[in-house]
Amino acid sequence: MKRLLTVLLGIALFGCVEGRVKKYTPVQEDLTSLTQKVEGYYNGNIPNNFSEVEYTRVLHELCPNCESVANILNNYTLKARIVNHDVITVMLCDKQTNNKVMEDFSCNNNKVEVRTWEKDKPESCEFESDWKGVIDTYCKQ
Repeated sequence: MKRLLTVLLGIALFGCVEGRVKKYTPVQEDLTSLTQKVEGYYNGNIPNNFSEVEYTRVLHELCPNCESVANILNNYTLKARIVNHDVITVMLCDKQTNNKVMEDFSCNNNKVEVRTWEKDKPESCEFESDWKGVIDTYCKQ
């Protein structure tokens, strides 16, 4: 009986993880692509007061009819900032739970650096406090 419960629990957990992968992988790809476009727009001259307002403004200017923009803005709470004078970070949070889903640091062209949705325990919608550690790990390659 104990073995059956262990197997059933494993199947349930795998199903949850697989569901999150299907849900968030396309969002992660869209966010990475959109953040690269915004970063390219500034060509290294990101304003010091950069925020989600500016990020959204630039997205609408660069891609007014993009489905990926509408998907992200309609389905997630978006927050953006600049760190280290040259790195844009964009965070998406679940609108209903206010849990952090992911944070893209715009330094890895292939993936979002902080994939909170992969963790077992939800995190509140707050920027990475150890942004220097994330930059050292992912941006200095």
